[in-house]
Amino acid sequence: MSTARRATEAIVEDRLPLLTSREKQILGCLGDGLGTRVIAERLSIAPVTVRNHVQNILRKLDAHSKLEAVLLAMRENLIPTGERP
Repeated sequence: MSTARRATEAIVEDRLPLLTSREKQILGCLGDGLGTRVIAERLSIAPVTVRNHVQNILRKLDAHSKLEAVLLAMRENLIPTGERP
């Protein structure tokens, strides 16, 4: 493993605990492939609130996209990978 990758993983490990339980919940929904509107309905919150949480997740993880945030979370076993029942 390269030094740069180890450094990136260490940064991500330090930032994951900064996520709130709601942000982790939303990150899991993103990992399931759900969109903003569906996440809002599932969690009984407004779509704008979901977008705010997503922006906070991206900022805290220093991710540039929802996909990058989900991949970082999967790599750190914050959200499950693979097929779901």
